[in-house]
Amino acid sequence: MIVRRNARFEKIDWELSWVYFCSVTRRQFNSMEIHEKQVRPPISNPVIKLALIVFGWINVFAGFLGVILPGLPTTPFLLVALWAFARSSERFHRWLFNHPRFGAALRAWRDHRVVPYRAKLLALATMAVSLGYVGVFVASDWLLPAAMACVMLPTAAWLVTRAGKVEEAVQAIRSDIEH
Repeated sequence: MIVRRNARFEKIDWELSWVYFCSVTRRQFNSMEIHEKQVRPPISNPVIKLALIVFGWINVFAGFLGVILPGLPTTPFLLVALWAFARSSERFHRWLFNHPRFGAALRAWRDHRVVPYRAKLLALATMAVSLGYVGVFVASDWLLPAAMACVMLPTAAWLVTRAGKVEEAVQAIRSDIEH
């Protein structure tokens, strides 16, 4: 990992730094430069590389559709696309990672495992509306809404337990270190 030292970097809490840096594979410092520690090298087989690029663009398209269509998630598709591009195309990976609309959420997830409050609220509201719609207008008995609830409730519980801001994630790590 390449680290630039300057006055701003020196202010990092060193007690926290070893846990923090070990918990991520990439970290953004002080600027838009991305200092990367690759766990796996990029794919060298051109057929697999092309397949991953196509797979990544399919997921980008599905993620962009998720912005328009209610009930279709955006972030999971973009995370899968980010993974595919990381293994196949540094250019596309950088483009998605620094995208003006979606890049911040992807960086927050990668660096801190943070799901922004707005995304949480939108996901929970979409789940509730979808379940209510199916329960009232689509389902003729209780089985379909019950099956949907069995999938949505653990997902909602997981989503609610994720930090909503970077500061919360850092505070949780600090409390883990102290205990």
